[in-house]
Amino acid sequence: SLSCPWPGSCVAGGTDLDRAGDQQAFVAGEKNGSWDPAIEVAGRLNAGGTAGVNSVSCASPGNCAAGGTYADLPGHAQAFVISEANGSWGPATEVAAVQNTADAAAVPSLSCPSPGNCTAAGEYVAGVRHGSAVDGAGQAFAVGEVNGSWGQAVELTDDLNTGGRAEITSLS
Repeated sequence: SLSCPWPGSCVAGGTDLDRAGDQQAFVAGEKNGSWDPAIEVAGRLNAGGTAGVNSVSCASPGNCAAGGTYADLPGHAQAFVISEANGSWGPATEVAAVQNTADAAAVPSLSCPSPGNCTAAGEYVAGVRHGSAVDGAGQAFAVGEVNGSWGQAVELTDDLNTGGRAEITSLS
């Protein structure tokens, strides 16, 4: 994912394979046309060794947010968000789900209309795990950042989703 709020000022996010063979989530920033080295962002959350940034949005240069997925210690995919304020990235934060029983979750979309004020959205699946598959209903969620603080996720499709999966794939 890539967001460029100003010419020569961008943030990219993705997945990198480290020397141990684990997938790490990263962001890299461009300032005045020059790219800084990428930094790992999922940190302590990525106990399961699989993480990636799926979405990046920048309200202005140095004020961005990123969202993605990481594997917890049992190996379940969990959603995370991370914010940059005035050019410095804070710690990654697990998205607090409405029913924090997710066996799989991700943030595929994020939008930041102003610095420190963003919305992230995606899907979480609460269900029964069978090997690498999860049987259960997927629920769409959204979570907001207000004045630099991320809140609790809100389930958006519980009443609509009567037999399958629901996911938010794009925000603006």
